[in-house]
Amino acid sequence: MTYYAHTRKLDPDTGEFELDEDGRTWAEGQPAAELVVRALRTPRGSCPLWPEYGLDMSGLDVARTDVAAQVRVAITEALAFLTRSNRITNLRVSVSVERDRLLYTVTFDDPRARTTALSASGALTLGA
Repeated sequence: MTYYAHTRKLDPDTGEFELDEDGRTWAEGQPAAELVVRALRTPRGSCPLWPEYGLDMSGLDVARTDVAAQVRVAITEALAFLTRSNRITNLRVSVSVERDRLLYTVTFDDPRARTTALSASGALTLGA
């Protein structure tokens, strides 16, 4: 992986800042990838300074057969600010249903790092 900036280290499970053994939170990183992960972890409307930021799952109808397509659209909309500004390019979102969970993978290119096919993935529990 090519690093081009220092970013805050985040705990992958909680999203909280991680401290290293010296008490620092800075590390070499991929800011575009971190922006993607943060946008997907943030419920839309929960940021008072930017209410449009984040993932809007409020209109999700889990009883419909096209729930995967609904989530794909929601993820694409949550990341639109990054694609419009060319902070990420070639965004690809795939979503599948596995029992009571939606599994998603987001793949994109980071033009600043000249790196292709960075990805983030996760699971959403239906009905939760």
